[in-house]
Amino acid sequence: MNSRTKPGFPGATPLEDQIFVALLKTSDSLASQGDQLMKANGLTSAQYNVLRILRGAGPDGLPCNSIAERMISRDPDMTRLLDRMEKRELITRERQKEDRRVVKARITDEGLKLLKKMDAPIRELHKSQFAHDFRALENPDGTSFRTGGAGTEIGAFASNTQISARTSS
Repeated sequence: MNSRTKPGFPGATPLEDQIFVALLKTSDSLASQGDQLMKANGLTSAQYNVLRILRGAGPDGLPCNSIAERMISRDPDMTRLLDRMEKRELITRERQKEDRRVVKARITDEGLKLLKKMDAPIRELHKSQFAHDFRALENPDGTSFRTGGAGTEIGAFASNTQISARTSS
């Protein structure tokens, strides 16, 4: 029997499978809470994602295919998604003169206003979702995965499978 399966159960699920399912359930729960906030502001999570991408792109905007590449979840019909957003005046699109095959999208003032209105509630949602004591997570050598500058948390967490969680009393 693999040491990563539950002992005593024939055909027990390997630990990796259990972790994968737990991550899917966690992701679904977190997304559901975000979806409720988006819906209250008249957006889908995909529309919110487009607005965030375009805000980050600045006044130059982005070609539509670049937006699609940056999406968190792939949208099967990006054109219709952008059509709906353009109809609501959250974005504009313009075919480029230099290359007529390229259509650039830009966020409008209306889109920026909506994002600004949502910034604080989104931040509060994330704080409540992640209000855990992450100081309890550490590497096997006793060093915190949170030390070492920006990006270290993710890099250490993703590359070090030996990270353990201590329970705090």
